[in-house]
Amino acid sequence: MPKKFRYFIWNIKTLKKYNTHTGQYYLPAFAFQDGIRNKIINNEITDIKVFNKLKKFILPNTIVLDLGANYGQMSILWSQQKLNVKVYAFEASTYVFKILKKNVLINSYNVKPINVLVGNKSIKNQLIRKSSLKEYPTYGTNKIEEVQGSSNENTDKIKAIKSMI
Repeated sequence: MPKKFRYFIWNIKTLKKYNTHTGQYYLPAFAFQDGIRNKIINNEITDIKVFNKLKKFILPNTIVLDLGANYGQMSILWSQQKLNVKVYAFEASTYVFKILKKNVLINSYNVKPINVLVGNKSIKNQLIRKSSLKEYPTYGTNKIEEVQGSSNENTDKIKAIKSMI
């Protein structure tokens, strides 16, 4: 593996723990273009409009589904809104899911991370094309498409479940 490529992979995989107003988060240390990462680091809620709209509907003993949970900030915040709120945080990207699990664990809230894509059909082992920060503004944002053949560094094997809604 060329030295430049190894350095690139190491930079992406390196996580740093950030203490913010909304909690503690492990985030990619060198993903300077990742919009969600940067908002969390800057003590912002990643999508304040969505957060404020949904929190009005959260009552005690509510179950919240966070589809595309990314690093988990919204899931963690929604779980804190009222007593006994349970959040199911769905994240398809294997890489981002590992970070999500760490963030849920360190923040100790009632969030259940699930590594699955929720969509319009169920597939046990679907290959999705991974994105880069050149294509999309954040890790975890992927163009979801079935890829034929075996997996490589540009694909991620995931399970997809069909939404009943």
